[in-house]
Order: sequence, then structure tokens, then C-alpha cells
Amino acid sequence: MLTLNLEKPLQEADRLTRFNIALGQLPFLQRATLTFQQVGFSLIEIAELTNDGFKMVKSRLRYAYNNLSHLLGAPS
Repeated sequence: MLTLNLEKPLQEADRLTRFNIALGQLPFLQRATLTFQQVGFSLIEIAELTNDGFKMVKSRLRYAYNNLSHLLGAPS
């Protein structure tokens, strides 16, 4: 019973560790853009913060998600 209760938190901790490692492997601007988006900034706000165009931010975010997916081994 104790093993069953500890298994799920350990799996969640492993997933979080894998995600953090993958996030750290992203290029800085992809990681920053993804982080800004995840804390609630809109793409327009991110463009203003980073002094980049809207399309550049949108593209950078797409690359960040694609790279994360690849690093985490998700199917394409």
C-alpha cells in the first residue's frame, strides 16, 4: 500500500525534472518567450517586452513548443 501511495508523486517529480531539463536546453529567447507566455503575458505584450515583432514572437513560441516536444520524446 505504501509503495502505491509513493509511486504517483515520484512519477510526477520525474516528469517535472525531465521538463525542467528540457526547458533549460531551449535557446534563451525561446525559453524566455515560453516563460512569459506561461505566466500570462499575451503575444503582443511579449513582443513589446522583447522589442520584437508579433510574428517573431509567435514563431519563437512555435519553435519552443516543437523543441520541447522533441526533447521530451513526444510523438510528432
